[in-house]
Order: sequence, then C-alpha cells, then structure tokens
Amino acid sequence: MIQSANYKLIAVKLALVVGVIVIGLAAHVPQTPAPPEQPLPFSHKLHVAQGLKCQGCHVNPEPGDLMTFPATTKCMSCHNDVAVEKSAIKKLAEY
Repeated sequence: MIQSANYKLIAVKLALVVGVIVIGLAAHVPQTPAPPEQPLPFSHKLHVAQGLKCQGCHVNPEPGDLMTFPATTKCMSCHNDVAVEKSAIKKLAEY
C-alpha cells in the first residue's frame, strides 16, 4: 500500500513538472513584432501597379515579418522627377 502511494505521488509530481514545462514553452512562442509606424503616406498598391518589384526598393525583398524601409535616396531616385508637387514627396526630400 505504501509503495502504491509512493508511485502515485511520483506520478503527480511528474505530471506537475511536465505541465510547468509545457506552459513555459507555450508562453515563449515568438510573437510577430508590430510594424514600424509609417512616417509618410505610402501605397504599395500604387507602386506595384507602376511595375516596381519589392527587391527594387527593399534590402530584404522576400515578403515577411521583418521588412525594412528603403533608403531615402532609393525613393528619391524616382521622386526627383515623379510626383514632386505632392507634400509627402516634399517631406521625403527633407530626410
């Protein structure tokens, strides 16, 4: 009888340890970071419709969680001549 109680106690302790490990692993699931705030109004739809490809502007062209902003000089290589009258482009030129 004592031996049976010891096995039950060991089983309960083991179940608790396994439960704590599972909960701990579930709590450490990587979360997708919030995207950075867009400093200027921008439409990917408009730029893609113009025939631009992701890799033409972005250093990391594969769509994903960690896309970066293109360098201002990259944007201005077109916007020195395109849509220069728009306030957003004027603000971009100040960067």
